[in-house]
Amino acid sequence: MSFSTLAVMADEFPKPFNTEKGDPMPAEEVARTMELPKGFKCVVFAAEPDVQQPIAMSWDSKGRLWVAENYTYAENPMRWDTKLRDRIIILEDKDGDGKHDGRKVFWEGGSYLTSVETGYGGVWVLHNGTLSFIADKNGDDVPDGEPEVLLDGFNVKTIGHNIVNGLRWGPDGWLYGRHGITDTSSVGAPGTPADKRVKMNCAIWRYHPTLKILETVAHGGTNSWGHDWNENGDLFMINTVIGHLWHVIPGAYYRRMFGTHLNPHVYEVIEQTADHFHWDTGSESWSDIRKGISNKTLELGGGHAHVGLLIYQGGVWPKEYNGAVLTCNLHGNRINMDRLERQGCGYVGKHAPDFMQAKDKWFRGIDLLTCPDGNVVVSDWSDSGECHDNDGVHRTSGRIYKIVYGESKKAELPTNLSKSNDSDLIKVLMENKNNWWTRAAAKRLYEKNPQYPTPYLNASTHAIVLNALEWQKLSSKVTAKEYRDASGDPSIYEVRRRNNVISNIEQGSYDHPLKVTFLAPAELDKRIKERSKDPKVADKNPSLENYYLNLYEAAFDSSGLVRLQLASALQRLPLEARWSLATALAKHEEDANDRQQPLMIWYGIEPAVAADPMKGVELIKEAKIPTVRRLVARRIAEMIEAKPEAVDALVALMTEQKDMREDVLAGIAAGLDGFSTAKKPKGWDEFVRGVAPEPAKAGTTIQNLSVVFGSGRASDELIVIVKNTEGDANARLNAFKSVTRTAKPELLPVIRGLINDKVLGIVARSALAAYDDPNIPKAMLNPWPGRSEEQQAATVATLTSRPSYAKALLEAIKAKKVPATAISPFQARQIRSLGDESVNTLLTEVWGEIRDTPEAKKAEFAKWEGLLQPEVVAKADPSKGRMIFMAACSACHKLYGQGGAIGPELTGSDRHNLKYLLENILDPSAVVPADYRVSVLNLKDGRTITGVIPEQTERTLTVQTPAERITIERTQIVKQAQLPMSLMPEGLLAALGDENVKNLIAYLMSNGQVEMPK
Repeated sequence: MSFSTLAVMADEFPKPFNTEKGDPMPAEEVARTMELPKGFKCVVFAAEPDVQQPIAMSWDSKGRLWVAENYTYAENPMRWDTKLRDRIIILEDKDGDGKHDGRKVFWEGGSYLTSVETGYGGVWVLHNGTLSFIADKNGDDVPDGEPEVLLDGFNVKTIGHNIVNGLRWGPDGWLYGRHGITDTSSVGAPGTPADKRVKMNCAIWRYHPTLKILETVAHGGTNSWGHDWNENGDLFMINTVIGHLWHVIPGAYYRRMFGTHLNPHVYEVIEQTADHFHWDTGSESWSDIRKGISNKTLELGGGHAHVGLLIYQGGVWPKEYNGAVLTCNLHGNRINMDRLERQGCGYVGKHAPDFMQAKDKWFRGIDLLTCPDGNVVVSDWSDSGECHDNDGVHRTSGRIYKIVYGESKKAELPTNLSKSNDSDLIKVLMENKNNWWTRAAAKRLYEKNPQYPTPYLNASTHAIVLNALEWQKLSSKVTAKEYRDASGDPSIYEVRRRNNVISNIEQGSYDHPLKVTFLAPAELDKRIKERSKDPKVADKNPSLENYYLNLYEAAFDSSGLVRLQLASALQRLPLEARWSLATALAKHEEDANDRQQPLMIWYGIEPAVAADPMKGVELIKEAKIPTVRRLVARRIAEMIEAKPEAVDALVALMTEQKDMREDVLAGIAAGLDGFSTAKKPKGWDEFVRGVAPEPAKAGTTIQNLSVVFGSGRASDELIVIVKNTEGDANARLNAFKSVTRTAKPELLPVIRGLINDKVLGIVARSALAAYDDPNIPKAMLNPWPGRSEEQQAATVATLTSRPSYAKALLEAIKAKKVPATAISPFQARQIRSLGDESVNTLLTEVWGEIRDTPEAKKAEFAKWEGLLQPEVVAKADPSKGRMIFMAACSACHKLYGQGGAIGPELTGSDRHNLKYLLENILDPSAVVPADYRVSVLNLKDGRTITGVIPEQTERTLTVQTPAERITIERTQIVKQAQLPMSLMPEGLLAALGDENVKNLIAYLMSNGQVEMPK
């Protein structure tokens, strides 16, 4: 164990304190008075002081309960109190009486801790903005060392209760998590460059423990704090306000409570799976519940806020509870219950009587888990407030209750999972009725056999068995008869067909043992024709290439779930490979009104339409689903300026095929909504003359488009679109771009009024840079957008463009209203280039000097030269250095053919000379080639822009700043000056730290390209 870990563990754990008045009902009384169905009882598994603030829990393979205790969560406006620490404890029920009789503290070094899971020789935690792994290889319940950071970049700066959470092993062998809506995270392995990171905002995500791959599974919702899988391996999540139950289809985009999806071409979203709400949506606002719960909301289920999700599959409760969806209702002090039924290509959630009602008004259920004995534990945050905690936090309470049917007894262990061989584990999978054991056995299989062809996302127990047996068959560990006996069960026929789709997709992804090279389109068409002539081609040709043809066949399956699986899988295929499958799926007229299938087809084909819009026109011709036709046409119309020929083809299609007209016309109109003008497509006038007798609705649409294709929309009309907060997000963005192409005084109040808009807030803050008005800084700084890093960045960029704005920003920093870290070194230089002495004086006072004194430079040079001795650099890791280079340097510099061209090429430089490297890194402005000097441009609108000029023509200049690339008309430039300084920031090495610097220098001094770290 490292010294720093020992130091943290040795420190006295900060004593938790309460900021909320009062106390909960005694735990035993809560359990005794809990209202449950006949035959059930509630027992106290654990309570304070043994457990407090139980924000998450998970089971290990020994049947012990691991609990994450979060003490750093605080009330508003603080949100997090990092003077406290979080910890992980282990609770054990040794005698099986339903109450813990063993407790250990595993780790006490957490902050922002929201999740804990075990597996692969250690513990997985979401903590301090990271996914980290705490190794415990010998299983002695003592950390082997410091947590290893696997992923970083989860936002903890501007996020409160929407923080990343929810670690849970999926039946596919991946580790799943959740992310809330209030701000965006940019996530990747430490050192991953910004452009390679996964951005997520309001999402379900997953991480592979051995492949080290991070993926966003689905997008949308509000702030999910619970998910689980049903017996078919389908994932469901719980949510708040806008609907509680959602079938999580990989690649799906669901309704958001506010704001827009990161993908601007989603257009339309999938609604919740439940057909009901647990609060009175007709008469109440969601926030009304803070004043008290109405009788109607009590009757409907208790309120909008849901936490924790369990789909019961424990095998010991009465059969009517098998598959029941259980979730804790925060304000209702209860557990709601829904039932899942098949509907169309997916499911529908039906209301069922509430399962449990607490008398304790402090009951705040957080998590639900099936136990090894088939019963259920539910954790209780035990607080009188809601998740926003405006009334304080009660840190010294917390409970875990066990809901038991009949009498509690110790779980019968069918096998010792840690010592079982593969055959024993597969036997558990096939024979045990408690999904605690089947999931534990599946996880153990994955731990022992990382080479297993794991199922893709939707993984039922049957699918896991088939995959395991298939791998054993290939490895000659089971006979062909044993495999056929297991896989030939007619009761799992649909599962087998879905798994066929899953397997074929998975074998085209990652480093799969049965890696498939997808067929070229021409070869695919040939094979499809062969298949249509002889359905048994697959049996005659067992090559791996044939898997792709199996996918095509699945598009004609009679099962809606199989077709949904394939629509979901489209997003994992090469763009060229999507067309035939999407077209086949879009021919299912019976799916036209399905809640999810038309949109899943759209989400899968959208990037292919963007890459080849003419093929999109061909898809429209074949499609029988109006939504697909309309959205493809919309995407094509949006590209009218770059690909006008595709819009011409749409007009021709509407002219020739009347049955396509309504959908295509609606798509074009939506695509051009917000455009002021657009070039008239070929054949438009002929089309208009031919549809003169059309209904009034179509006639109005045609008239509006004719205006866009003619004189253009008036500015007033566009402003109406911009200000419509309930309108289409893309239309609002298009209209905003149209009206702000030139700065008009009459637009200033409109733009200023949008700076907190959920859709236009960021672009509005950026657009204000074109205006010189003393009220702009006040509006942007009061209040400081503390919950959005993107709005913060746009605010600072605007307020460093003019002296008066910069002064207001610096005064806000001086008054502690804005953190000094909001200004980067480059932006400090930008402020200095404004040339206002009073502003420069204030900058020095509140932010600091931009450039170190010569004496300080010499001292820093001596420090690094002493540290970076040849023998030290020789022992450093150039692979890790390459990752640091990609993150910190490659945006501007190229090395070994990779990187940007803003700064000098490094491959041929004097890199093996440490003195040369240190001089250029520590004092980048000492010697700057003319092409890389910083230019300062003063514009007519009063802005000052600072950056490097990589391109220029007779008419325009292109300026590269650290944040963006801007093209400026020369006629707008009042003054242009070149400064004798570099765009490269100072202080780079100090920011990286000693170990990272050693690795970076080792890479810079290397003789050739090295592999990225595994």
